[in-house]
Amino acid sequence: MFYIVDIAKALACLLIANFHSDILYPDRLSLLAFGGDIGNNIFFLVSGFALLPSVEKCDTRDMGKWYFKRVFRLLPMLTFFYFLTWITGGVTIHSFNDAVREFVFPTMYWFTGAIILFYFIFFIFEKYTNSIVRGGCIILLAILHLFWDNMQAEVYFIGFIAMLIGAWIRRNFPELVQKIKTKKMLPAILLTGVLYLVLKFLRRNGIEILGLIHLGIGLLTICLATEIILWGGAYEKRLKLMFEKHSGISCIVRKLSEITLAVYLFMGLNDRVIMYAIKDLLPFPFSYLLNMAISLVGAYAITTIDKRLHKLKR
Repeated sequence: MFYIVDIAKALACLLIANFHSDILYPDRLSLLAFGGDIGNNIFFLVSGFALLPSVEKCDTRDMGKWYFKRVFRLLPMLTFFYFLTWITGGVTIHSFNDAVREFVFPTMYWFTGAIILFYFIFFIFEKYTNSIVRGGCIILLAILHLFWDNMQAEVYFIGFIAMLIGAWIRRNFPELVQKIKTKKMLPAILLTGVLYLVLKFLRRNGIEILGLIHLGIGLLTICLATEIILWGGAYEKRLKLMFEKHSGISCIVRKLSEITLAVYLFMGLNDRVIMYAIKDLLPFPFSYLLNMAISLVGAYAITTIDKRLHKLKR
């Protein structure tokens, strides 16, 4: 049990919801609508961290079973949101290619498409390659990011780097935590956060240096995720005591960590249907708080239904 993993996923959940609430911020505060990329890469890193033990235990002959078990785990929730997107006019299907693009390998919900793709590639890399090959892959993806400096590079190259680093952290977790100087970790996290915001500000104002600003933002999000996991790992015993002593805090953190994926999917719908109505209904910050509440409660309801559906299958 790693309590910091739940905390990291809860943070990712809030950051993703905050990023998708951008239109509710006044122009003077628009820079505060950040964190979606941090939340995404925390999720990818934690996924690599959590998946590694099951990959190591899985026989190579059972790779298909391992992969499809995880893909089918996502299908009920994905199908529900794809249906809502379709009936609310989020997608228009004119051909078979349109259907494949939107529903088999989704563009609106790119996050789920990335997860489905990453599961398979991650298994291959962790099962059949060594640390040198994986390190070379990380370097190659970072270089490719410079040549393809676009949203797809940010999503797929940086996201998969985060997964590989998450697995590396899990493989070396005890040794890494022992080497951590906890007093220096918090300043390091704050410094990385400041650098991230500076680069975001520069890019927002049209400043880019051969793709290095964009790549730097992506790598800093992975650094932040790594620092948070290692810093929390060093305090794992204290976190355990805190969770046991404060059951309310423990419950909130765990519920937020459970709904991270559902929040991402819900915000895709919320961006088009709910948020504009809220913006016209209430001024900031009340519109922002209401939107966050609706997003989290909606994601929790969907996650609860999804869990019950999976229990019925058993």
